[in-house]
Amino acid sequence: MAMNKAERAHVEALEQSLREARALRWSDPVEPDLLASSGNEISGFYANVYSKKVGVAWSTGTYHGRDCASSKEQKASGTSASQRGIDLYSTRVRALQALRHEIVKQAVKDLADIDRQIEEAKTEEVPANSDTRGQG
Repeated sequence: MAMNKAERAHVEALEQSLREARALRWSDPVEPDLLASSGNEISGFYANVYSKKVGVAWSTGTYHGRDCASSKEQKASGTSASQRGIDLYSTRVRALQALRHEIVKQAVKDLADIDRQIEEAKTEEVPANSDTRGQG
């Protein structure tokens, strides 16, 4: 039997709640497994915590380029490489796992800071229903 619009919306909301509940978990750190220290060019994937993006990249010990799989592709695209080699991940899955771990670490720090502020505020606040007029 087909679901009506309200039932479909309810199921979608439940599925989203389940995804969110499953997302609240620690993940293991994932280190880059393609090292740029060698003189050879490597191709792999990078993870950018700030943009929350994973993409293809290449690197040598001296230069690297993002969103291009090789220095040749980078030159053909007309974009310039960046200085300093970077370590990369061999698969998109590894890069996404590393990105997830870094995002979790940052979220935990942010939540711990908010919890600290809550505890500080509890000790500082005067209850809203107390009358402090005329005292002093």
